[in-house]
Amino acid sequence: MFTLTCRSCGTPVEIPGRFGFKLKSSGINSTLCSRCRQLQFQESRANDLASGDDQHSDGRLGRSTSRRLLPTAAVGVAVLLVIGSVWFGRRSSDQKQRPQEGAAPAEIPLPSR
Repeated sequence: MFTLTCRSCGTPVEIPGRFGFKLKSSGINSTLCSRCRQLQFQESRANDLASGDDQHSDGRLGRSTSRRLLPTAAVGVAVLLVIGSVWFGRRSSDQKQRPQEGAAPAEIPLPSR
């Protein structure tokens, strides 16, 4: 177990095993503790949300619409493919079942005994 100090608040951070050894041997003397890491994440997330709301009042709506456009288009194409294949299958089976007009029925000769 290796101990480094948090560069933000100064509390000791314990890093286990080989990862701690690699950090110590590379010359890193400080890192962030989990509490400071969480606070930093929450601040950056709040800043990102605030900047998105400042740019456009409906900015979130535009992003969600663009995210939903591709899956909706994929579903639409899949439905069209299914409908087209069913329609084409019925059409080709109807053509096979209809007897040809103007053609005489084929006579099958009986075998002689």
